[in-house]
Order: sequence, then structure tokens, then C-alpha cells
Amino acid sequence: MAKVSMDVLIVGGGRLRGDILASLERRGHTGRVASRSTGFDLTRQRLLDAVEPADAIIQAPGIATTKAAAAIGFFSDASRQCAEAATAWGARHVLLSIVNCSEPQNQSYGYYAGKAAEKAAALRANPDCRVVASTQWHMFAQQMLERLSWGPLAVVPSMRMQPVDPIAVADALAAYAVGEIDDAGVDLAGPEELSLLTMVRAVKPRGMLAVPLAIPGVMVAFRSGALVPRPGTAEIVGRSFDAWLNR
Repeated sequence: MAKVSMDVLIVGGGRLRGDILASLERRGHTGRVASRSTGFDLTRQRLLDAVEPADAIIQAPGIATTKAAAAIGFFSDASRQCAEAATAWGARHVLLSIVNCSEPQNQSYGYYAGKAAEKAAALRANPDCRVVASTQWHMFAQQMLERLSWGPLAVVPSMRMQPVDPIAVADALAAYAVGEIDDAGVDLAGPEELSLLTMVRAVKPRGMLAVPLAIPGVMVAFRSGALVPRPGTAEIVGRSFDAWLNR
């Protein structure tokens, strides 16, 4: 019997969007995107009214804020809208989350408070939602370098993490969306623990100086390993940071 091609809607997706679409295509399925870049705005429109039905939804929107109230409001509404659409369409619902975002020591970081609320709201509205949580992606170092550079100087927060290959995360999201994997979800991490400083120094331009900065508040938790999954709780996937960087 021929495999039935599924139509998968990616809500948001950000820098992972292209990898998700490519992974779906490799599997013989089609993907499309609902995001501000394609004319859909979660804060102004209702997903169920504005977008054609799909066989599966990958919920991966983003918001540029570290304020808890704004993040919680945005992500909670995203979960309600995606769960509503998935229920109405009879679609599979997969949420992209962050490893350890719900841990109490991470809640003073507003974006993580929002992601924790997103996960809780998604499971409350749709208990069949699959949650794929990942650690920070390998491109996180370049993102931080872009945000924290002043001329030839980059000031880097002291953080420990276990970064993951974004292609491996995209593959997992695609596999859950099309039903290749049918459990409740998974935590994903890369094969090695690194400091953000080590990663930034690997990607910074020649001549730029990267220096560590011990920031108080929630960064104390990040420095102590609050972003690193507990042993045995995450599936180890993808290439190492160096292998990804030298691809």
C-alpha cells in the first residue's frame, strides 16, 4: 500500500523552519508555514479561521521578549489556538519546547516562564499533544555573539549547556508530526556539555575578544547547569558542536 502524504502546518518555526520543511520532504510529506512572514499573525488572527486545515500542526512560534507577562500571554494563547485547530481538524499536535523550561530555578527568566506556560496550556487544552523539548541549538552561540558584541568586544554570560544539532530537532518534530513516533514526547540534547564562552570563541571573527561575565539573577542558575538535562532524561542526538560548525 502506498504511503499517504500528510499536510503539516508549521506555526512559526523561526530558524528551524527550513530544516523542518526539508525533513518532511525527505519523508514524502508536505509542509507549509503560518507565520508573520507568510501573512499570519497569532496576536491578531485566529488560526482556525485564517488557515486551511492540515493533518498535523507543529507549534513553534516565537516572541522577542524576556518579560514574563508578555511571554506567558503570547505562548499561552498560541497553545490555545493550536489545540483548538488540532481538535477541530482531527490533526496531530506537536509542540516544540525547551528542556528544563519548567524548572523552578529558571522561572525568573521571562522567556522560559512563557515557554513553561505554553507547555502547560497545550497539554491542558489537548492532552494528546506531543511535546518535543530540546536544549539550545548549535546556532545559539552566533545569536548571542550578534546580540552581545560592541565593536571588537563580545561580553558573554557564563552559562553551561548541552547544545544540540538543529537538524536532529527538526527530524524529531517531523517524525512526531507524521506519526512515525507516537509516544507523548521526548527531551533532546547534543552529545557534549559546553560553556557558552567556548562556543562563542569558536564562532567569533578573528580579532574579536570574547570575555566571560558572571551575571546575577537567573544567570546564576544557568551558570550552575540549570539548562543541562539531568543524566538519563534526554535522548542524545545529532552532531557535536564542532562537527556541526565544520559541516
